[in-house]
Parts: sequence; structure tokens; C-alpha cells
Amino acid sequence: MTTQKIISKFKINYKLKSNIWGNPFLKYKLKKKKWKIVFLQTKLIFKRYYHYHLYKKLKIYNLKKNYKYKLTESQKFRYFYGNLLKYKIKSMYLKIKKSNIVSFFQLFESKLDIVIFRSNIISNLFRIQKLIKTGRILINNQIITNINYLVKRGDIIKLNLNISEKKKSLKKLRLIFKFFFRFKLKIIHTKFFPKHLEINYKTLTILYLNDILKLKDIYFPISLNLNIIKRFFLI
Repeated sequence: MTTQKIISKFKINYKLKSNIWGNPFLKYKLKKKKWKIVFLQTKLIFKRYYHYHLYKKLKIYNLKKNYKYKLTESQKFRYFYGNLLKYKIKSMYLKIKKSNIVSFFQLFESKLDIVIFRSNIISNLFRIQKLIKTGRILINNQIITNINYLVKRGDIIKLNLNISEKKKSLKKLRLIFKFFFRFKLKIIHTKFFPKHLEINYKTLTILYLNDILKLKDIYFPISLNLNIIKRFFLI
């Protein structure tokens, strides 16, 4: 799989009017009024702070059956997984020769950058991709510079970070965990304790146990129509 040159994460969020990667501190970083809509589109934050009638006034996804809705859903999916190209998504999935929707998402959840993102050691996908390209991520003691490398069962991923970088990432992890702790335990378990990963925060190592078996085990900060996404890319 190949990726396009990814634009600024803030531009992506504003373009799709969605807080795609679920950054809980987006509201405090960007104080302009135009970012309020983007902040509202985080599934978890909306349920906590706002009422349903405010969401209705936005009228962003009122036409769910038209092409525009399908296109926006597909773009959210592409950007969430690192701005993947449509024809590459289709060609990679056809190699698997499975029509199951779970296997469709197993392919993307096994990407190296997404596996590190799911571990919550680093919550910024852009920073993860930069670390991979500069050769600071090791799999089974071998340097991997391919962002779209597919991790297999039993692979051990190690992050080569400085002491200061390690402290910053763990400090940010604590703040994000405190923010999410206000909400339901189900959200905390799916986000911070992924079943397919074994994480050691002291040594910054990740063990890829197995593929995801259920879609419930995947945490998405925004609402995605998974069936429409699958149809859109495989037509």
C-alpha cells in the first residue's frame, strides 16, 4: 500500500468537519469559532458535553443516502489510516480473497503505523510515520522504514526514543487517560487495552498477538459506517 503526501492534520479535520483521530485537546489548542464544529464531531466528547439538538442544527450528514455522504465516510477512513490511495486499498484487499468485513479491517489494523497508534504510546499518527521513515522503529531487531509494513503474529515492535521523548509521550498518555476516565469503561478498554496487543510501557515494546476477531474491539473516535466504506472501496 502507498500513501499520498499527507497534509496538515488540522486542515484534514476542518475539511471533513470531524475530529478524526479523537484529539481531546483540540478545543483548547484552536480557539476560533470555526473549530467548534470539528470538536463536536468527536463521538465521545459530544455525548459528554453537548445536547442532541445542537448536533441537529449542524446539518452535516442529513443526506445519508447520497454520494456525498459515502465520499465523506470514505475520506475519513482513508485519512484515519494514513491517507491511503483507493486503488491500492482495492488491490491489497483482493489479494486476501475474503469477503468478510472483519478481514477487511484486519488488513489496515495490521499496518505498522496503526499498530503503534493503537498502543497509545504515541497518539500522533504524523509523528509515528516520521519515526518509521527515519529508522527509529524496529521489528524483531530489524529497522523498518516502510509505513505500510504489515505486522504478523508474534512480531515484536520496539520504539527507539530518547529519555526526554519517552517522558513526553508517557506524560501525554497519562493526560489523555485521565480525560477518557470520565466516560464509560467500555471506551477505555477498547482504546487503552487493545486485545490484539501486549504493550510494555517501560521498554516501549509492542507484541502483536493476533489479528482482530471482532469489530467491537476496534475503537474509532468518530462514527463510521463500516459497510458503506467497504462497498465504496471495492466497487
